[in-house]
Amino acid sequence: MRVEIADCVFDINATYAYMKEFMKEYIVLDDAELKGNIPIIEVTAKEIEFEQEGYEETFDKGYLETLAVLRKLSEYLSLDNVILFHGVAMTYNDRCYIISAKSGTGKSTHAALWKRYVTDGKVEIINGDKPFIRLNDKKFIVYGTPWCGKEGCHINTKAELAGIIFIERSKENYIERLDMSASLGLLMQQVHITNTGAALNMAVCDSLLNNVPIYRLGCDISKEAVRTSFEALTGKRII
Repeated sequence: MRVEIADCVFDINATYAYMKEFMKEYIVLDDAELKGNIPIIEVTAKEIEFEQEGYEETFDKGYLETLAVLRKLSEYLSLDNVILFHGVAMTYNDRCYIISAKSGTGKSTHAALWKRYVTDGKVEIINGDKPFIRLNDKKFIVYGTPWCGKEGCHINTKAELAGIIFIERSKENYIERLDMSASLGLLMQQVHITNTGAALNMAVCDSLLNNVPIYRLGCDISKEAVRTSFEALTGKRII
């Protein structure tokens, strides 16, 4: 199965049929000219079992295989200035904004509120959980992936990153831009550091801290919460 993820082509040798359905939006046609130059991704039974560790719930082997493949893809892509990030990636006017926080804080809820209250129809969620981010000459390109969380929101597209917000629950809505020292700890909690490309991962993060605005957002689940984040990130107003 040939797929394209984050502008890179891979051949995935899957054990379970689930993979083809999972990857269907990212499958590309075979190109004979590329044969021999494409990384082959395959995982062992042991690597699949590893993804089950730490969970009380028993997951389907096909689903676990997708997680093992993601781990291996991240290793390859890390050598090409790509990091795997935990957050909801959404676009507005072809620019990407990532909402990040610890699981269960309300990332998906806040993204859904953008779609509800930004009424010009230009908000799209391109990934609900694990987008890839590529450093390209001090610009950062965010990619949709099929690893998208329980809501299943993803689009096979890409957009330039324009800002990251780390959210926390609050009775009052506020937003503040963070300096590098305040951003670093929050950022590193949400980046997957690979074994083979750790130094490159850190270099990408350092460049991100220097070139992308990062904010802390305290919010509830109101329209005012959307107004607070949307207007700070985009410079536009919500009526």
